[in-house]
Amino acid sequence: MSNIVRLATSRPVQSRGPEYPSPTHASVIEAEVSAVFQLNSEFYSARHDEQRLTSLIARCQPLLGPYAGELKREIAKALQPATVDEIRKHIVLLLYSNPRAQRLTESFGDLVESDVGALEPSKGAIEAACRHLRTNPRPEFKPVPDIPEIVDMVKMKQGSFERAADLIDRMPAKIEEATKQLDELKRYSALQRDRTKNQIRRVLQDHPSADESFALRGYSRSLIDEVRSEMIAERELAARNPASVSENPLA
Repeated sequence: MSNIVRLATSRPVQSRGPEYPSPTHASVIEAEVSAVFQLNSEFYSARHDEQRLTSLIARCQPLLGPYAGELKREIAKALQPATVDEIRKHIVLLLYSNPRAQRLTESFGDLVESDVGALEPSKGAIEAACRHLRTNPRPEFKPVPDIPEIVDMVKMKQGSFERAADLIDRMPAKIEEATKQLDELKRYSALQRDRTKNQIRRVLQDHPSADESFALRGYSRSLIDEVRSEMIAERELAARNPASVSENPLA
């Protein structure tokens, strides 16, 4: 199971010891599914940012190899229909996790189980939905989730699992397009960098030392130092080989 965690965290899930239960299959797969959707949502916002795009493409790399098929197989397991006992277990855990919910009538629990069961949820969806409602803070005016909220959460989690496999299939094309965008950004950055260096070079050549600081305001200090070092190296080369000056039209 630990080998399935690639996107949600950089480290495999480790057992916390005998006193703590290991993460369930559904919780691990839900984390990976959420990571796939998160990665997909970042393609648009990162498309003009070279650093963010580089990081995003690196994080997506597992989806270009065998891991994509492995994750889809695990998602298929999470999409297996939940049994009546599994649905009842998660509904009971949800309702009895809240002291106020414990005081509700037994008929309320029966209605929740009936309405949720009518959805025929998957193992992953019912567990993920109940865990989300159980572990996330609730407003004071609504301490106990009502039936429509529970039903909607189960539907949302079910839809997330169902859409994940299709999104995984589409990710290689998105990564390829992002890689092309990154290459274009790098070419543009290199061009802009060369233009800026040429501007700095002209300033260093045309201005006396007294005017240098004022003329170079707004330019990167590291880039100024780089151009200055290049010019020093060129002068040293010219001093050692004067013939190269006449052969080099840019000198």
